Amino acid sequence: MLIGLLSPSPGVRGPGLPGSWTDRHDVRTFKHLYKTPILGTIPAVQGPETRREQALRRAAVIGGLVTFTVALSVFLIAYHAKIRAILNI
Repeated sequence: MLIGLLSPSPGVRGPGLPGSWTDRHDVRTFKHLYKTPILGTIPAVQGPETRREQALRRAAVIGGLVTFTVALSVFLIAYHAKIRAILNI
């Protein structure tokens, strides 16, 4: 229990904490618990705010990849001679 409370991972939370089971399960997992048939689920509403959040998330991921690529390129250019000497190429 203590490890679950201290863990930052969303899938490894202690019992009773928000998101501890909702991260991995949906309605289909619990169909056998109900006498009435579950015929469908309510789809997620995709409004302008949701699309804006997705675009912002996509831009952040692409920006992070570009930043990492540029930083790696600068590092390799700046330390080219030392890297070659270490690897004996």
